[in-house]
Amino acid sequence: MAKKKKEITDIDRKRRLQSIQNLHEKILKNEDVSKFHRLDQVAYILWRYPNTRNSDRTHAIQYYKTFYPEYVKDDKITFEDVYNLPKMYDLQRDRAKIQNTEELFPASIRTKKKRKETESEYHQFYLSSNFKKFSYDANYYLYLDESGKNDTYFTLGGLLINSDEKKETLAALLVDIREKLNKKYKLEIKEWKYTNINGKNKDYYLELLDEFKNTNMNFTYVSAILENSGLSSNSKKNKTKELLKFVIKDCIDTLTLYTCRSSYENVVSNLYVTLDNDGAGVDILQKEQIKTEIQSAVGLESRYFSVVQDISWEDSKLEDFIQIADMYASSLNNIYSDLPTDSDKAKAKREFATKMIEMVGIETIYQSRGNNKNFEFINKCIYQEEIPEELKK
Repeated sequence: MAKKKKEITDIDRKRRLQSIQNLHEKILKNEDVSKFHRLDQVAYILWRYPNTRNSDRTHAIQYYKTFYPEYVKDDKITFEDVYNLPKMYDLQRDRAKIQNTEELFPASIRTKKKRKETESEYHQFYLSSNFKKFSYDANYYLYLDESGKNDTYFTLGGLLINSDEKKETLAALLVDIREKLNKKYKLEIKEWKYTNINGKNKDYYLELLDEFKNTNMNFTYVSAILENSGLSSNSKKNKTKELLKFVIKDCIDTLTLYTCRSSYENVVSNLYVTLDNDGAGVDILQKEQIKTEIQSAVGLESRYFSVVQDISWEDSKLEDFIQIADMYASSLNNIYSDLPTDSDKAKAKREFATKMIEMVGIETIYQSRGNNKNFEFINKCIYQEEIPEELKK
């Protein structure tokens, strides 16, 4: 019976997301949305305005502004108009159903802790004679891109960066490196992209890797490689989603090891995931489904150590870290799918890919963890016997 209940919950969640999509489209067209169920409206506010997920008051205010604007004048509501608006308590109850029962658009871990601190599971885990408060020791940022959907291997790879301070420092270094190399080679490369590597700019890209090594760009490289043979031709988004679960779970294990070596430390690490929007090929509804499924999948076993706070999709042109993820994932695919080198452009790509994989330190496709003098890496190879059932459908 428990399995049947979960299936019903999954169906209801997908229907809710579809309703949000329909509601969003009507709002964009300035069409009447008064006939939508209040739960759909409450869920829409949680999706559209993330700051409302942690405060019932903020949520109610935004709800009134969005769906009852005729009663909000100069950001004020009269006592008389209160009788015409849904009760804040009802909105709060609806919000709890969306977040807790349907597990959509969850609140931050801080808010969850405050709301659920009386639950027996929380007390059994944390309460002791040496009880310490929660501390948020680290933010981790994971940037990913994919490559090789039609080759021997399908690769999802990228970077794992620890702390806001390190991310800002590395971002500034990347700006300096780009300006330096553009000036030296008299080029105007605004986006580092593996597909753009050719015989004319090869030296630029090879020196870019030297800059990564010499400028102490010491982030962790993360990747999962899936053998395409034997898979159905369902769609690449399913492969992306399933590999994303593998990658994030490996990262969760690493974060637990690095930042929470003991349960007595009560440290929670926050993981923020960003993927290349061009490679995703999914719409709003599919993105929310992927985000919800992954947060649920890793949340139960790791939520007291590491929490997937957000999964987003960004344009690689605007994010240097995604551009590096593109070069890394594509290099892995080039080497291990053994792509042809029958042109000068293909030879330039192979030379770059070889140098990048050597720089990271991966000697074989089956290595899972390791490091060289400059970089750490986490790599998982999923070959035909291990392909998840979800990807065979």
